[in-house]
Amino acid sequence: MTIRSHLMLLAIGAVLPVLLFAILVSIVLLEQDRMTLERAATDRARAMMTAVDAELRGSVTSLLAVAASPTLQSADLPAFHAEARRVLATQPSWVDLTLARASGEKIVDARQSLDHPPERVLDPASAASVVTSGHVAIGNVDRFDASAPPAVPIRVPVTIGAQVVYVLTALVRPDSFQDLIREQRLPSGWISGIVDANGNFVSRIPAREPGQAASVQFRAAVMRAPEGFYRGLTVEGRDTFTAHERSAFSHWSIGLSIPAQIVEAGATRTAWLMGIGVTSSIVMAIGIALLLGRRIARPVAALAIVARSVGSGDAGTTPVDDAVREVSDVAAALRDADVAVREREQLIEREKTALQQADRAKDEFIAALSHELRNPLAALTAAAHILRVADPAHGAAKDARGVVERQTKHMSRMIEDLLDVSRLIAGKANLVIETFDLAPLAASTVGAWRAAGRFGGQNVTLDTQSAWVRADRTRMEQILSNLLDNAVKFTPPGRTIAIRVFADGQRSVLSVRDDGEGIDPTLAGRVFDVFVQGNQDASRSRGGIGLGLTLVKRLAELQDGAVSVESEGLGHGATFTVGLPAVQAAAPLVPAAPTLKSGSPALVLIVEDNDDARDMLQQVLAMQGHEVCAARDGASAIALALQVQPDVAIIDIGLPDIDGYAVAREIRAQAKRRIALIALTGYGQPEDQRRARDAGFDLHLVKPVTVERLDHAIASLDPSSVSLRLGE
Repeated sequence: MTIRSHLMLLAIGAVLPVLLFAILVSIVLLEQDRMTLERAATDRARAMMTAVDAELRGSVTSLLAVAASPTLQSADLPAFHAEARRVLATQPSWVDLTLARASGEKIVDARQSLDHPPERVLDPASAASVVTSGHVAIGNVDRFDASAPPAVPIRVPVTIGAQVVYVLTALVRPDSFQDLIREQRLPSGWISGIVDANGNFVSRIPAREPGQAASVQFRAAVMRAPEGFYRGLTVEGRDTFTAHERSAFSHWSIGLSIPAQIVEAGATRTAWLMGIGVTSSIVMAIGIALLLGRRIARPVAALAIVARSVGSGDAGTTPVDDAVREVSDVAAALRDADVAVREREQLIEREKTALQQADRAKDEFIAALSHELRNPLAALTAAAHILRVADPAHGAAKDARGVVERQTKHMSRMIEDLLDVSRLIAGKANLVIETFDLAPLAASTVGAWRAAGRFGGQNVTLDTQSAWVRADRTRMEQILSNLLDNAVKFTPPGRTIAIRVFADGQRSVLSVRDDGEGIDPTLAGRVFDVFVQGNQDASRSRGGIGLGLTLVKRLAELQDGAVSVESEGLGHGATFTVGLPAVQAAAPLVPAAPTLKSGSPALVLIVEDNDDARDMLQQVLAMQGHEVCAARDGASAIALALQVQPDVAIIDIGLPDIDGYAVAREIRAQAKRRIALIALTGYGQPEDQRRARDAGFDLHLVKPVTVERLDHAIASLDPSSVSLRLGE
């Protein structure tokens, strides 16, 4: 049989079952909609009743707190009257707070003075039930007279010994319960009301007068069962479906009414739409079956040709009739598969590019790590303080100047290493090897930490013996600083951090032991991996990025050493040990003669947007004998350079208006004579050096730079004949 014949049989066989199914579904949907509405309305009424009870219980709780007042136990009515007035002022939903004897005589009214003639007790039946049962009672809507506003009494007993002596009552405004109904955000046309135990309205939306009787059918339904759903008339005579719920606590009821036309309209509309849709579908199916038989065969045949062409690159050249969407979709998928096969090599190339971009992103991230290198700042801060308060000729000031010089060089080298941390991990970092004793290095490093106040209350001990090594002094300071930083992070104040330096046979050993949190056994094997950290709280108050111990391990290995860690587990502290090959002590060094200032004075232009850096550099160069002028942005720098025609221009790259590259190009283009240009910047990558060369700079220096190096650079540049020396 052909496809056309099969489609006809399919359409005919589908007609009767679909029609019967549509009828059945319509009936089921009608009943299901009604049951769904009933459940939803009942659940909503139950939730609203729970909210009403919660509101009542809140008032009861407040009353019970007042009932425990010592003034009632001592029958000090004047004092209780004053207390009642204070409590009433804190309860915006209460109209009054009263106290009555068990006999029913009202003796305290918070709204009135003590000598005011007592008014009658609202809803005396509820007051009597409190005396009889000794339990809390929720009264019914009542009022003192026709002109007075209605109120709802909430009563609690006041017992002295085992006897109910007083009845404490809070009169609550009925309209305070309207907010509970409004919070439900009922759809337009829906009706909800709270009814007391007598069948009278407490509150209702749309509003009805409190105390007015609810509909007869509602009261009858509440009498039949505490919960239910019925169809009946409201007090206005509207035909509704109503869910009701009665509270076992207050004996109040709540009703939630939905207009009958809303309920029936939705179900009827659904049934009609279902019937029309099914009928139309059957008619259309028969017509389509007649048409598609002859229209499917040709696209299917073309589809087979496309399938055989996948992978050859010819799948897109075979036309496929798009009359049948599914066939067209399959043909498109096959063409996409053909394209995917041919694009496989392109995808591999794109993935390679993506990996390179990810690698560059990693380098950018590592560049940001330089901001975390705060270790040398402690020594610099202490040295700055000494220079500020000490006589320049004092020995402490001389030592402080040495600290500033060493730590500035230290920070510069550490930043450069972080910018190329991938090479450091690969063991390719440059080292400045010298022979020195670890003991004074450890002492000076710990002393700098103490001076900077970096030990957070820990008891720090230092035990050093002479231990000579052949290593990079700055790298060993970095190793010790990272170990100290790690110990301080995980050692609470009052605990001990012990630093030892000693010779152990063929090894010189540096160890840092702490009595801190210790190391989880599951983490012990990975503490030296990149970015691995111990547990930290959500605030990350310990800081760090998980790189410190990795640098310790790599730096030790680069200097033919090794690092290890020992810990008995969480809560038992940890000991980090760095061992390097021991060497013979070096002979004392003869102090080098002071370097003489080179070069003759020059007219120097400084272009720097940082005020402190610009002022200090200007003063330093002036002290070296140079004539100095300065500008803080690119535009003023170009104008000043063209005006004074300096011998040398020292230009920062990151300026607020235009960058230093643009400044250099403009000076090269407009200056009447050759001006030596020095780029002084924090950007030190090969790409930055290339850009400096292309812009016309003669020299590229990376911040920070020593005064001697800068003075030498100025002296070595001949404005009439210069060649670029990048990266010096």
